[in-house]
Amino acid sequence: MGTVYNHFTTKSDILVAILLEDLGSVVAETRSLVAQPGSNAVQAMLALGRVFIDTMERRPRSLWRQLFAHSLLDATGLGPTLLAVNRQFIALLRTLLEHLREYGNLDERFVLADVTAVTFAIGNSLVYDYIRDDAMTADDFQAALHRQLSTLF
Repeated sequence: MGTVYNHFTTKSDILVAILLEDLGSVVAETRSLVAQPGSNAVQAMLALGRVFIDTMERRPRSLWRQLFAHSLLDATGLGPTLLAVNRQFIALLRTLLEHLREYGNLDERFVLADVTAVTFAIGNSLVYDYIRDDAMTADDFQAALHRQLSTLF
């Protein structure tokens, strides 16, 4: 156990490293989905949501709660790190929307920056709901995401 603490100062640091690795895998899987989004915006977004929620289900929600709480309290370390992950995901989301537009599957009237921000906000809000509510299932998450995105797209 001593060697672990040569790399990590606290148990919390170990937790953070594990969960950040999980989030990194979400970003990597998202890249492959973005490359071939399909023809339906809602279905493409649901696929991204499924990757995210499947990854989150691998760990107890209590750990995710700790990560998000810790990121809000740590303005110099974890906070900016998690913000950087969010920015990567937002950039991938925008690329996905650009691809959908190129293929004629996204309304030309949409301002990409705005629809990206709204889409991310919907997903992010549902992630927080999922983390907070132990009764919310992955299927509940997907159904709520589908309902809200269908209103947008």
